[in-house]
Amino acid sequence: MKSFEKMVIDVSKIIDTLPKQLVESQRETAKQIWEDVIQYAPAKSGEYISSIKISDTEVNSDSIKTSVYTDLTSDGYAVGRMIENGTGIYALEPHIGHTKTFIESGYQYWFVPVKSVNRAIGRKIVINGNEFYVAYAQPAKPHFRPALNKNINNYKKNTGKALKEVIK
Repeated sequence: MKSFEKMVIDVSKIIDTLPKQLVESQRETAKQIWEDVIQYAPAKSGEYISSIKISDTEVNSDSIKTSVYTDLTSDGYAVGRMIENGTGIYALEPHIGHTKTFIESGYQYWFVPVKSVNRAIGRKIVINGNEFYVAYAQPAKPHFRPALNKNINNYKKNTGKALKEVIK
């Protein structure tokens, strides 16, 4: 049987070492998630891919947080969110088509006023003397969510490994 003094030393070792081990295991998992996000992304090069990053790990009294993210925007809109979730009939650009009738019609396009955007986004048409772009819904191309889901067991394995190393 261990002496009380030896148990106190063992517990101190765990308290000192465990947070570092958990941070390392989380960073390792985040790196794998990041690699998978890049692999699953609809484009393999360019500004979007280079914008996907791993945050610094934040440690506080009740959590350890590391994010895989992109902060790339276009005209103020989060590009990653639009790619991950698609635009659908509730597109992010201001458009004619917010009415219940439009939504229930099932149309997969809408008219974006030319003056509301600073770039061409489709074919231009004129309705009652006003210029519009014909815009279409973009399907979702999820790559963050699948990468996260793929690595849930990896996270559990890495955390378990960190605990075993500290307790041994």
